[in-house]
Amino acid sequence: MSSFRHSLLVHPRTLDQVDNFLNQPAHALLLVGVSGSGKYALAKALAANLLGLESTDKLASYPYFVELSAPDGKQEIPIDAVRGVIHNLRLKTPGRAGIQRIIVIDGAQNLSGEAQNALLKTLEEPAADTVFILTAPSSRVVAPTIASRAQTIAVYPVTRPAALAYYQNNRREVDIASNWLLSAGAAGLLDSLLDDKASHPLKDAVISFKTFLGSSAYERLLYCDGLSKDKAGLGHFLDGGKRVLRALHQNAVKNGNAKQSKILAKNRKFIGLLQTRLAANASPRLIALSLALNLNL
Repeated sequence: MSSFRHSLLVHPRTLDQVDNFLNQPAHALLLVGVSGSGKYALAKALAANLLGLESTDKLASYPYFVELSAPDGKQEIPIDAVRGVIHNLRLKTPGRAGIQRIIVIDGAQNLSGEAQNALLKTLEEPAADTVFILTAPSSRVVAPTIASRAQTIAVYPVTRPAALAYYQNNRREVDIASNWLLSAGAAGLLDSLLDDKASHPLKDAVISFKTFLGSSAYERLLYCDGLSKDKAGLGHFLDGGKRVLRALHQNAVKNGNAKQSKILAKNRKFIGLLQTRLAANASPRLIALSLALNLNL
C-alpha cells in the first residue's frame, strides 16, 4: 500500500492504480487528469516513495531527482532541457537500490517536437535505475509513441464527502463544500483554493473571473486586451470562468431560479465554444474580444 494513501486527497480508483504501479514500477508513468486535478503533487509523492524518501520536501536535495516544465513565459519545453536530462542519465548513480533516479516532466503535452523525439529514444532504451513520471491533461495530447511506452494512471476528481472528511479538522465545512463545487473535485485546485497563501494558475483565474463578472464593459475590454497577448493565460482564464459559471449554475438550479439558470447555461456553452476555438488555434485576440463583448449575465 502506498505510504501517502492518507496524506494526499486522491480518488480511491486512482490510489488503486498507484498501488499496482508501486508494486511493479514501470520505467515510465503517465499521470493524466484535468488541469488542477493534483497530478503534479501525486507525481512528487510517487517520486519520494520510489526513492525511499520520508517526504517530498527531501526531493529538493536529492541529487538524482530532476523536474522539467515549460520555462516561465514560454509554452514549450525545449529540446535543450531534454538533452540535459539525457546527458545526466550517462552519470552512474551510487548504491544498489533498484530505482535511484526520477525524472518528472510536468505538462508533457508542452514538449516541443524535437524534445518529444529525443525523449522517445530514451524511453525506448531506458536506464534500469530510472523512472520517468509525466503529467498531461490526457494521453491524447501526448505523442502516441511516448504514451504507448508509459503506464497510464488516471487522476480522477474527488467526491464531496471525501473532501469534507479530508479537511474536516482544519477547514470550515461551508468553505470545503463551496470550494469543492468551484473546483469540480479537482484536488490540486481545491487545496489551493482552501489555502490563502497557495498559488495556482487556475486559482488565480477563478479569482480574476469573479472580478471580471463584476466589471463594467469598458473594464472588461481593457482586461481582455491584455489577456489576448497571453494564450496560456487566456486558456486558464476560460477554464476558471467555466468553473465559476458551473458553480453559479448549480446553485441557481438548486435554488429554483429558472431564469438565472437559463442565462448561466447559455454562458457556460459560450465559454466552452471559446475554449474549443482556442484549442483549434483561433486568434487569442478575437477570442478575448468576443468574451468581453458577448458574455452576458
